[in-house]
Amino acid sequence: MTILYDNIGLTYDSTRQADTEITRRLRNHLQVSNQSKVLDVACGTGNYTVALENTGLQMSGMDVSKEMLNKARHKSTSIHWQEGDVKELPFESDHFDGVTCTLAIHHFNDLLPSFQEMFRVLNKGRLVIFTSSPEQMNQYWLNEYFPKAIADSAKQMPSLSLVNDRLEKAGFRIIGHEHF
Repeated sequence: MTILYDNIGLTYDSTRQADTEITRRLRNHLQVSNQSKVLDVACGTGNYTVALENTGLQMSGMDVSKEMLNKARHKSTSIHWQEGDVKELPFESDHFDGVTCTLAIHHFNDLLPSFQEMFRVLNKGRLVIFTSSPEQMNQYWLNEYFPKAIADSAKQMPSLSLVNDRLEKAGFRIIGHEHF
């Protein structure tokens, strides 16, 4: 699986960058003060990690892909970049004031141990996830033009009810959902 992400990492940034509105909303939902320690799980090439650092946070980024992290390291030397698996986060318990995970949970083989690890490293802070659900994707306007592509993409995404269930089983209390 790591080889897949290393291959994707070679050209990842040619089609992706951090969106300022998504960054603003992530920061708002974290509900932390400046200089708070925040972990970006499955950070990829670090686009959102860097964008959140630019809002005044002390960021750490963690990803399974060496290639993605190599790209990330060129974007910021003040961020702690760490290779690791989401099911065994290489951080102490209660270490972070917040955790983010942006457009990545559909890549996790098993949500429960991944969420349990995020819960473990949080020190009474918030986990903020930005993702899509099959229910949401089936309503995209692009569905009219690319029904097979959207259907195939939607199959990869965990349902909102599954995500909620696994978050609660991991120990999180769900505060709410925001549609984007």
